[in-house]
Amino acid sequence: MTHVFSLQAACAGSQAFSVGVPLPKGQFFLGQSFGLITQSGEEVAAQISVKSLWQDKSVRWCLIKGYSETSHFDDQSKLADYYLNTRKANTTRKINCALVHDQHILLKSAKVELAVSSTQFLNIRQHTNSKQGLHIRPLLSFSNNQYTSQLTHSQQLTRHSASGQALFSELEQTFSVGDKYSSKSLNIELKFVLDHAHNTLDINLTAHNPQAIVQKGGQWDLGNENSLHLREFGLVIEMPNASLYCSSERSNTTELKAFDYWNLSTDNSGGDNWQSKNHVNHEGKVDIGERGALLIERANDSTHSYRLDRPNPLIYLKNRQQTLEVAIEKLWQKFPIQIRAGEGELSINFAGANESAAVELQPGEKKSHKLRLCFDSTAFENKDNENKASDQAISEQEDHVANASAREVTVKPNTELFSDSNAIPWLKTPETGSALANIIELGLSGKQHFFAKREALDEYGWRNFGDLYADHEAANHSGDDIFVSHYNNQYDPLFGFLKQWLLSGNDNWKTLADDLYDHIVNIDIYHTEQDKKEYNGGLFWHTDHYVEAETATHRTYSKRQQTGVYEDHAGGGGPGSHHCYTSGLALYYHLSGCEKAKAAVLQLTTWISYFFEGDGTVLGTLLQYRNKAIVRNPLNGKYPLDRGVANYVNALLDSFDVSANKEYMENASSVILNTFSADDDIADRNFGDIENTWYYIVFMQSVAKFLWRCESDYGISQDYFNIKRAFMHYASYIAKHEQVYLHNSDKLEYPNDTWTAQDLRKVQVLKVAIGYAENDELREQMQDKINEIQRFVEKKLSQSEEKEYTRILALLMQNANDDFHLYHQHVESANIGEPTLSLSYQTKAFSPVLAAWHFLKQYSIRREFKHLFIRFPQLRGK
Repeated sequence: MTHVFSLQAACAGSQAFSVGVPLPKGQFFLGQSFGLITQSGEEVAAQISVKSLWQDKSVRWCLIKGYSETSHFDDQSKLADYYLNTRKANTTRKINCALVHDQHILLKSAKVELAVSSTQFLNIRQHTNSKQGLHIRPLLSFSNNQYTSQLTHSQQLTRHSASGQALFSELEQTFSVGDKYSSKSLNIELKFVLDHAHNTLDINLTAHNPQAIVQKGGQWDLGNENSLHLREFGLVIEMPNASLYCSSERSNTTELKAFDYWNLSTDNSGGDNWQSKNHVNHEGKVDIGERGALLIERANDSTHSYRLDRPNPLIYLKNRQQTLEVAIEKLWQKFPIQIRAGEGELSINFAGANESAAVELQPGEKKSHKLRLCFDSTAFENKDNENKASDQAISEQEDHVANASAREVTVKPNTELFSDSNAIPWLKTPETGSALANIIELGLSGKQHFFAKREALDEYGWRNFGDLYADHEAANHSGDDIFVSHYNNQYDPLFGFLKQWLLSGNDNWKTLADDLYDHIVNIDIYHTEQDKKEYNGGLFWHTDHYVEAETATHRTYSKRQQTGVYEDHAGGGGPGSHHCYTSGLALYYHLSGCEKAKAAVLQLTTWISYFFEGDGTVLGTLLQYRNKAIVRNPLNGKYPLDRGVANYVNALLDSFDVSANKEYMENASSVILNTFSADDDIADRNFGDIENTWYYIVFMQSVAKFLWRCESDYGISQDYFNIKRAFMHYASYIAKHEQVYLHNSDKLEYPNDTWTAQDLRKVQVLKVAIGYAENDELREQMQDKINEIQRFVEKKLSQSEEKEYTRILALLMQNANDDFHLYHQHVESANIGEPTLSLSYQTKAFSPVLAAWHFLKQYSIRREFKHLFIRFPQLRGK
């Protein structure tokens, strides 16, 4: 049996968990039946889903979802270890708890049956033996309060344990909601998960504006004509004859009190910087009333109102049949929100109070929220439900009160399993106490740790929460006001956070990763198919350098920003290839099983593929030729040696990782071989011009990852040998000629310690290359360069005042060599002689004749006009 993870309880009793784990090649195979057991051999109610395979058809990644064993959490300070093993195949007939019935889908748990309409948006009715069941209906108004809705996607399933026990019922729906009086539409994405054992329903609500922005000089300000304005977005829960019990805060001493009416409304974080410029509206103004949330409570004909900084409420509805607890995830963190309860009805509006300004949803943007409903038919038994005026408090600590927000445990990954499985490149347990590990730890413990940065910028509100403060941009800012700059996942801190969580087991890293992931997939990606293809589905850059975000929010360029603030300052544009980061999303998919993460990886790869390859139209090809310095040259098939191509290769590798589609690896081979070769005269690359050529090191990292992928999983082709020779050609140059960047500070526009952190990329490349070196002299040369750079970086950053900047920490979390042990062991077996060919595929040399023939074969007048209309909206009257 294999130790896969440990769990730490949030509260006593059985609790739900979900985690993805990698497995070593050849240990567990597709077709086997798997079980999860405790250290003492007890079987755990869990589903093990195979998510990807090694080439020998053994399991590479699996997702484990289930319930912890109750007996393990008598002492909540202890960890309980869980193990994976094979078991006899289940022969029990599985019960489907997500059923299509007439015009609705039935979701069933142990004690709850819910009918979700398959034709009407967010219409849920509880099936009961009486008329006391609840009804959920939508709360929505945008542009105009009259709309039509149409179901565009639906998928339901039941997840079972290895023994056939029903665990969760899941339903996904997407509705296209149209405004009756305009051409604008809104997509609503819904996901329902009904926990079979605990009778809890998770509801995920996402509003998506699928329109493209009306472009104005490549600037992306609030107030665009294609923005949608939400006055109401949420749901209403009707529960007949229900009494209301609430508390504004959760704690060990929380008391629930009965109310006739309860109203909580907040439009800010309640933090010290609640009026930060981060919250400007389309006019560039911060329109927030008072600090914190306003709470109005009415009981016994007496009304009280007061303010709370950061409420974390408990809300219960109770009638004769059941009790319902409602818990809202990230309530104040993703403001605005208004909760109104009374007379058997609970309304939750994620667009804030009706009298406040409408929430602007920018074109291509998503707004996502989650809440949990916990049904309990036994809670409050023997209590007088009708006596609303009773002053009797109901303690949260009583055994019969279920706390819906404490239904999940903390997962502690088995670091050795993750490093030994070789499912993540070069992941090894770091040396504790090393200089760079200590700096990385400042991300959680330093004066400017990531949670403190969040407070400094007040990175709160539904659009901001989860993003990181680009505090390095404020280095030269003078004045006492806040310099607003957003990081938008530059250098993939999502991957860095997940990596540090796996290496350390500290759950704070996972919290940062979860928050950042949510922000990336909803805000940072341009979710439209109606704009130019080089923008559609792309990742927005971080805030433009040395200027504030202004009304561009997280979209880089604003009309309010200064111009000409640095050399070659564009001041406008859109998603670009030099800012495309997919590895964190791919790893998040493996660890969570979240299909949105996988979809994001594939979407970003589609976008960046188009960026470099074009669409094959005449105009598209002409644009390619004009931009041949940054995209594939259509005349010779060559790519520039830069960071964009590095990101392109990396995205292709990550898409293969999440999909197992070999076409992505073949495309990666072709891109690499048309970017560099072993026959290149490196002097022609002019690497002495650091500012314009340093990106080649990032490309070398992507090539190293390609070689690793071939050796660990994909297989060996002739391309592998050609690429490895080219890689070593350039790695030898690095060992002989590269220096730390700051030794040539006169060649740098801004010589700061970001360059020092970038030096670690060279160390990583050399630590991979040293395993391929063919003689002792080259190995010694590479090792000397590794030691030289390593010593400089450790000393310089340890003494640097910049070491806690977000950008430097992001680079360290990914590239710090204390968790990249020498590559010898990994490639040793592959370097006994030459690895044998296992794949027949080989990239063909570029042929202008074949390229022209392919162009003519796919030529289409209709496609030409479509390209013209998208690129020039004035042709279609816009």
